[in-house]
Amino acid sequence: MSSTPVQRAITEAIEAAASTEARVSILIRALGRSGLARVPERGPEVLRFLEGPLLDALIERLGPTVATEIGDQLRPVLRMASRGSNVAPSRTSRPPPSDAGVEPRPTLRVIDPARFDALDGETPKLSPIDSSGVRPTPMRPLPERDHASHTAATRRMEQHKDEAIPPAAVFVLATLDDALTAAVEQLPNVRVRRVRGLFELVDASDEARDRITTLVFDCSQPPVHVASLLALAADMPEPMQVAVIGATKLDLSAIYASPERTIGWHYLDRMTAAELAAKIAVAARAFGG
Repeated sequence: MSSTPVQRAITEAIEAAASTEARVSILIRALGRSGLARVPERGPEVLRFLEGPLLDALIERLGPTVATEIGDQLRPVLRMASRGSNVAPSRTSRPPPSDAGVEPRPTLRVIDPARFDALDGETPKLSPIDSSGVRPTPMRPLPERDHASHTAATRRMEQHKDEAIPPAAVFVLATLDDALTAAVEQLPNVRVRRVRGLFELVDASDEARDRITTLVFDCSQPPVHVASLLALAADMPEPMQVAVIGATKLDLSAIYASPERTIGWHYLDRMTAAELAAKIAVAARAFGG
């Protein structure tokens, strides 16, 4: 989503009361329900977006009291936009500095004493001054992989992977891999829905409120970024489970860093189409008893 005046106003109003993850989730849901690809900027569509899908999404995520406060704050600003007027600049926006008559200032780099090439008790050895007149910070060689320290997050990312997909009545397959989809859709007596984009994922999440559903998210060929999945996580209904397939360490790092609904998810290694179909068949039979 591009940053536009109306969207900046909405962003600031929501993030004054909620997290960035909540704001992304609210906008995704509001856009999905309005059928729009982006936040409208001018004309009557601006107020229709606020009074309809945006307020509905605010109420669902933040409650009626906070949603009303945000709506009251945005209404005068978006009313101007609906008439074609320019929206007031963001509180954090500043005019670009003028370069007229100002000499460029040299770039300074702060040197961390802990990174000097020196032995205990000896005078630190400074690197020679370069052609710009600045002494560069000496760089330590990267540690060998075998001796690299592991943080708690890294240890969690290397935890034992799950072997099974959680049982469910319906399986939502989020992937752009046609081979995976074809193998799963051929399973008899298994209800499968494929999603290829963000709005389809929002709809599938809404439909999962009245039945046990497992979302199988393929990190190798995902239809949406993992960050978008996490933005929707807090809005996922209780019956919905998530099986993440083939997550990289970068994917797992984002998941573990997110405060939204990461506990209880299932993590499986990348697998072939036949292997995935077999696991989903087992999960469907386990649900049916």
